[in-house]
This record gives sequence, C-alpha cells and structure tokens, in this order.
Amino acid sequence: MRNIQYIFQILVLVFFAGCVNSALSGNGISTSGTGHNSNKDSAKIIYKAPFMETWDTTLKVLEDINLIIQTKTHDSTTGKIAAVLENNNTLTIFFQYRVSNETEVNIWTGSASDRDIIDALKERIGQELF
Repeated sequence: MRNIQYIFQILVLVFFAGCVNSALSGNGISTSGTGHNSNKDSAKIIYKAPFMETWDTTLKVLEDINLIIQTKTHDSTTGKIAAVLENNNTLTIFFQYRVSNETEVNIWTGSASDRDIIDALKERIGQELF
C-alpha cells in the first residue's frame, strides 16, 4: 500500500511539473488553431500556413480594414509590414518562416491601449487563412 501511495505522489508531481512549465512558457491555442504568446502591446502567433499565404492574407486583411500601409518588405524567410492605425500609432507586423506549413507572426503596436486591434487582427488573419 505504501508503494502505491509513493508512486501516486510521484505521478502527481510529474503532472504538476508539466503544468507549471506550460503556464510559465505562456503557450496556448487561439481560435484559429495557432499557438500564441502575448504581451499588452504585442502578440506572437504561429499560423499553420505557408509563409507567402500568411503574408498575402495579412496584406488583404490590412487593406480590408483600411489601414494605411507605410512599408512592406519580405524575402523568402522574413518579412515586415508597418501601417498607421486610426489613432496615428504605428502597427508593425513581423513574419518569420518556421517550416513549410508554419509561419510565426509578431504583431506590435507599442501601446497597450491598442490591444483590441491586435486581438482583432490576429483573429481575422486566422479566419481568412482557415
């Protein structure tokens, strides 16, 4: 009986160690099926979509919501879009190729007051991709 209690305690400890690691890393799943990590003025999302498809979709979303795109540059593995929000804050989106069907996107505004815009963009991009 004592051995069973000991084994149970070890299993519980291992389980909670995994939970703590997951909680501290800040990883999760958004409604579009992508991992994300967010601060108040930024969001890091992993879209399960090819780099160029993610790039094109993001440009389309920005144009659909009538944001003024200041700059847009990319090569085969990285990209950056800068746009102006209605409140004249700058929105910057960074793209990083991860694997053939996975792209990391970082959306940044530099202002916690723009959090709603960041969340809306990340969800809209995810909806358009999937």
